[in-house]
Amino acid sequence: MMARDVMTHDVAMARPGDMLIDAVRLMLARDIGGVPVVDATGALVGMLGEDDLLRRHEIDTDRHPSWLHTFLHPRERAEEFAHSYGRRVREVMCQDVQGVAETTPLGDVVALMQARHLARVPVLHLGHVVGIIARADLVKALARVLHGPSPVAREDGAIGAQLHAELARASWMPGSTVVTLTVTDGRVQLYGSFPDAHIRQAIRVVAENVPGVRSVTDHLDYVDPASVAYPNADCTSEVAS
Repeated sequence: MMARDVMTHDVAMARPGDMLIDAVRLMLARDIGGVPVVDATGALVGMLGEDDLLRRHEIDTDRHPSWLHTFLHPRERAEEFAHSYGRRVREVMCQDVQGVAETTPLGDVVALMQARHLARVPVLHLGHVVGIIARADLVKALARVLHGPSPVAREDGAIGAQLHAELARASWMPGSTVVTLTVTDGRVQLYGSFPDAHIRQAIRVVAENVPGVRSVTDHLDYVDPASVAYPNADCTSEVAS
């Protein structure tokens, strides 16, 4: 998937010279956590988000002067003051912004958001904002994919063969581990012993993602490093249709 596949096209935007209160009201009216800031030509020049509004003197959350301020450069103190008291968008917005292209792979968009701790990323075409991707857009995209089509009927033998193949390719599977499984009418039964609960969970996830699987029941046991077995209660999950 690409950025254009999940982005919101109807983007609420602000101008650098807008009054801050107007931008805040826009965010509240649209129920969004931030807006791109564009110049008269529509080119991106900044972002105004909830994080930029946390340190404000009006609600007594600005940073009060302390002895540490003596070590700040005057420019830094002036910037902090303007950010806490500014009444225009340009005085509060973040200017260090980075957008993505419409054809940017979604994986790269998420990597950017995680690396820079971003809640939203503008989508650009020739430097102009044509969309925006917020975390909520990613959740909506996931919901569409998870809903998906109804599972197709498959022969039990084909299901079992694919499941064995998927587990054989899994890089996290211990080399000496053996998974025994049965498939009856699309219902998978898993057997084996594993030294890590995360491996057990991953095996279940592999099984649940094989087309044709209707439910998964694991009888997998946990074995601690001292080779003492602690059987887990059987766990069954139905695969949503």
